Amino acid sequence: MADSELADVETEFQKHWNLWGSFDYRGAHFIALDSEQCGHTIKKDGHTVQVIDGKQLEWLQNDLEANKGARAIFVFFHTETTLAPNDEDGQNHLPLGNSAELQALFEKYPVKAVFQGHEHLYYATAINGIQYFVAGGSGAPFYAPPNNGGFSHYLVVE
Repeated sequence: MADSELADVETEFQKHWNLWGSFDYRGAHFIALDSEQCGHTIKKDGHTVQVIDGKQLEWLQNDLEANKGARAIFVFFHTETTLAPNDEDGQNHLPLGNSAELQALFEKYPVKAVFQGHEHLYYATAINGIQYFVAGGSGAPFYAPPNNGGFSHYLVVE
């Protein structure tokens, strides 16, 4: 299926459902983003990589601003913002093409953690006070040995 055909399918889907959204629970704000939108890519270092841009990025900026008084903000999406430090060859899944822009945006608000998947392993890192977790431990072969995050897993957040 060509990119234009996928974009048409996405447009039809959006007539009925949002591909991103947010909700509040006990003073915390939760944001789910779609990092896999059809046709939302850029060329970076010779690779085509996904980006969160356009209407979704504008919505995200507005949602963060509207919820800046939340006790905490948690963000969820698929493609990670950092290259996995334990990816054996560093080429399995490249991060979002506008990762720096997103990380800078998150730092302006009380974002406490960002949860991502994409890489088929586990790792966690802190960037400027925000915890970033990649939990991709199900559904596909692992890229790394168990001691480097290549093991089945899930996260419990308290």
